[in-house]
Amino acid sequence: MKLFLLSILILSQGSFSESLSSLNKKVNQSTSPKATSSNTATYSNNYSEQGGYTTEIHILGAEKKFDRIRFSQKKFDQWTQLFVSAQSYDLIAQLKDNNDVNFDGTLKETVKSLVIPLEPNRVINRKVIEDYYSQKYNSGWIFNQLKQVGVLDSQGFLMNTRGFSEVFNPNDFNQYKTKIERINFNFSNSAISYAMQDELLRVLKQNSIVVHVLQEETTRYQSRESGFFESFLDQLGGNALGSLFYKDKINTVKQKIGYSPNINIFSLFTNIKFGFAQAPYAKGARGNMIYYGKNNQNAFHFNVSNDNSNQSQTHYGAQISILNQWADLPLEEETVLASGIRVDVNEIRDNTGHLTWMSISYQKLQLKHFSFDHSFSLGVSNYSSSFRGDSQLGIALGIDGTYHIIPYLGIFYGLESNLGFDLFNTDNQTTWQISHYFLGVETAIAPVQFRLGYEWIMGENQSELFDGMTLGVGIYF
Repeated sequence: MKLFLLSILILSQGSFSESLSSLNKKVNQSTSPKATSSNTATYSNNYSEQGGYTTEIHILGAEKKFDRIRFSQKKFDQWTQLFVSAQSYDLIAQLKDNNDVNFDGTLKETVKSLVIPLEPNRVINRKVIEDYYSQKYNSGWIFNQLKQVGVLDSQGFLMNTRGFSEVFNPNDFNQYKTKIERINFNFSNSAISYAMQDELLRVLKQNSIVVHVLQEETTRYQSRESGFFESFLDQLGGNALGSLFYKDKINTVKQKIGYSPNINIFSLFTNIKFGFAQAPYAKGARGNMIYYGKNNQNAFHFNVSNDNSNQSQTHYGAQISILNQWADLPLEEETVLASGIRVDVNEIRDNTGHLTWMSISYQKLQLKHFSFDHSFSLGVSNYSSSFRGDSQLGIALGIDGTYHIIPYLGIFYGLESNLGFDLFNTDNQTTWQISHYFLGVETAIAPVQFRLGYEWIMGENQSELFDGMTLGVGIYF
């Protein structure tokens, strides 16, 4: 009722250096209990609603109709990008099929005879190929081709559309199939040409559709008064005003669909494979992954560093990895999956003694999109020191990887954790722990790799054992 009276009124008026012996103690865990706590917060929200007019739009129907538009070169941009990708992948596939690729994924001298600027003894660079085809085949090229074969007139309109029905009929476009087939797409396989021809026809169809949507707009009043009598009067007044000022409307809205690709271009090139480079950045590789590369890779790495807080302490590390590719994934994944054995040996030494830990692990490696390497390892480890007369077993697990920013430059990172357990202790407390964190930059001149970074080595309860700049060198074989 209040809203009714208010509506009438509105209408009437208008609107830290420790020795190594002390560090040894930080590797072994204490068994002191640890407290845990948790906090729970509860939130509540109160909502208030008021009456008012609500407008709803109801779709009564929709119909596709033919729209004779004037095509421009821009209408073919998306299709042209697909075409350039198809041409690039087709050439990459042909290079292997024509025996132009060496066993290590580099190109042979025979590529000098090609018009495309490919370099012998270098790996396949897709960007160089795509840049070449982007200049040769652009939106203007296909636009002019469609004019030459009689699909488009000189102004960019579809030819022979007088017989088209007003309601969109895809069969009306069948007359353009034979004309499009006359365009030379220069693919090695006719199946690729057919797929691109069909997609080009879709460009014409999708851009020639306009959807006529018939919709009804209704406005209704909803009272929020609490009392029955007040609600009744408020609803009555709201409906009365609504019938005067918010009449139902029925109108037609036109919506354009436009072209969106409907083809998996990668499914046409199942013979393209990936593998390991001779070494990261070898012979033009972006990272460690190349087209038609080797299916195995072995490497030895060594690093050394001095502790920032105690210059008499030095950390030495060595690693051997033996990897074999075990899966060929589809082209669109751009991924190499490999696995193998990894052995790590580490030692912190000063004039008082040494701490040594080593491990042998099963490693899984993923190379992805030419620029990202990521691995996970799990195995058994052993810890010993010159201050103890025994050695202790444990488990080793780690994650590490490299992001290749540009050729010859990458960022590496990793975490390796070694944990010892007393199997006869029911509280599952760890008996020793060493964690190794590292981060830095790398480069390589095949087959030698160089690394510069920083590392942190932690013991029990994340107490610091070592930290400092590290220098590393690796060799791939």
